[in-house]
Amino acid sequence: MALILARMSPSHKGVMVLTHKEMFDLYPEQRGSRLGRLRSLLRGTPPKLSGSERSTVLQRISSLRQGYIVGVHFGWYLPRAPQFLNHIDFYMATNSNFNESGHILGKQFPLVSADFVPPIFESPEDFERDIDLLGVANNAPYKRLDLFVQVASQIFSARSDAKIRLITPKPLVMNRRQIKLERVLNDAVTHLLISHPHADFQLIRPDISAMGKGLSHHAVAGFLQRSKVFFLSSQGEGQPKVLHEALVAGCSVVAFQKLLQHGVDVRVPDSIRFVPSGFESAGVLTALTEWPEGRANQSVLNEALAERNSVQRLLAFLETLAGKGLAFESIPPLSLALPAHSPSGMPWLEFKDDRATSDLHDFGEWERFLKFAEIDGDVSEH
Repeated sequence: MALILARMSPSHKGVMVLTHKEMFDLYPEQRGSRLGRLRSLLRGTPPKLSGSERSTVLQRISSLRQGYIVGVHFGWYLPRAPQFLNHIDFYMATNSNFNESGHILGKQFPLVSADFVPPIFESPEDFERDIDLLGVANNAPYKRLDLFVQVASQIFSARSDAKIRLITPKPLVMNRRQIKLERVLNDAVTHLLISHPHADFQLIRPDISAMGKGLSHHAVAGFLQRSKVFFLSSQGEGQPKVLHEALVAGCSVVAFQKLLQHGVDVRVPDSIRFVPSGFESAGVLTALTEWPEGRANQSVLNEALAERNSVQRLLAFLETLAGKGLAFESIPPLSLALPAHSPSGMPWLEFKDDRATSDLHDFGEWERFLKFAEIDGDVSEH
């Protein structure tokens, strides 16, 4: 992810946010080697550099900082032995991730992209909620959609009149592994329908529709606002934004306790019902039984997670670094920019239909990014 949150001007510096992916691209050894970068990511440590290579990286970072306050966003990943991060102006990282790397110096902003939920997810109190249980996730191995269907089947055994929906919102790339996942999911749905032939269950698949465009944020928000309980069946996530979107939309939220081990920060205490593996059906059923009294306080949730509030906190934090007078870029909207899933709004990227993020993938994109930022000199050269 590479973002310009505020352009530099004659009166103040701009604000630039990169992720660990772009930071690794500053290493000479990593230039042009996506495989090498991947290996470093998996190791959690950048390569060791010689004295001259270290000087080169520091020079590149210094070039960025001449006109910009430079931050690094760690939505889910914080390297165990980060080099050069003390030379960056600030970090966006969850408290749990940041505390695990206490050797990092510098200024932390304790919110990440998941804490900027756009207004479309905010729900009026009197909104009619006709869906008892909702799941929204791509059909990926760690998302365990087959487990969601199994839980749905158990809910129907306890409440035959329940209304349950499962949505896979994003376009798929079909390959051998994906075909196997589709078979597993279809088998789970078939078993549910055989066991409960009159169940009000729908698997909504815009990801494999003829148009193949997936489901918009507005459509997902609409489903969340109609739902009482949201269940995330994934057992391995970093900081899933959908949990916070569901909370702001007014849902009771159930997720696996294991997610806490992956660095998920709970902004509002007791707002998410975390259950151990094997107790997911009981957790969902309890959330349904306790609806709506079991929900967290909605005004407290909105204060902590709604974009309109988080943006003001971020702006106040950045003004302590860059001075008064900052103005965030209006395009793309900050709510879409921070998760880095709005590449069509990034003028320095070549937009492609299958592109999912605004990460910088090659030297050409780096150079266009720097040109847009109006930075003199080429910090991406070999």
